[in-house]
Amino acid sequence: LESSVDGIARSQPSVLAALIASGPEDALVPAIGLAARLGLAQLVPAIIEHLRTGDEPLRLAAVRALGDLGTPTAVSAIETALDDPERSVRQSALALLLGRGGSGGLLRRLDSMLFDGTERAWERSERRAIFEAYGTMARAAAVPRLKELLEPRGVFRRRVSADVRASALFALGKVGNADARAVVEQFTADKEPVVRSAANTALRDWPT
Repeated sequence: LESSVDGIARSQPSVLAALIASGPEDALVPAIGLAARLGLAQLVPAIIEHLRTGDEPLRLAAVRALGDLGTPTAVSAIETALDDPERSVRQSALALLLGRGGSGGLLRRLDSMLFDGTERAWERSERRAIFEAYGTMARAAAVPRLKELLEPRGVFRRRVSADVRASALFALGKVGNADARAVVEQFTADKEPVVRSAANTALRDWPT
């Protein structure tokens, strides 16, 4: 049955396109998966529409399918999913982009997410993952930005939370150069336990 369905979709992609565009709700996720499995890049725009408007399972299916299809338009759409309201979609998008070794807009979007001054309700492990992705992508250029979070300057500069500071230390661990290590070493005795722990963990796992 599966091979028959695949054959129909290959020979008549317009049928699958119509199903993805306006098919019954319970058929959309498998239809999107089929488009990805067959590599039907012409259906990327229809899949992106579900990423914008679908419910969580449909958006998650769309992100995964776009990752499989991998066209420039598909990858750009995955970048937008980093701001999705649901954590599962955001995590899937980040994992896919990092698995590709990054993308044209990933670093710029991570920079905005971390340094635009907006408070985001990330759980601790997600915040760490995003900071680590930033350190991985930005490399040496990340050090001064992360150092600013760890060492606020000026009387009126607001100190960021301990969780943010800990995540910045993990990001420096991903940078892994001498300048990053010098910053991390300053926080091994920080008064905040979560910051101390992050600094010591980062040094213990420092890349060789």
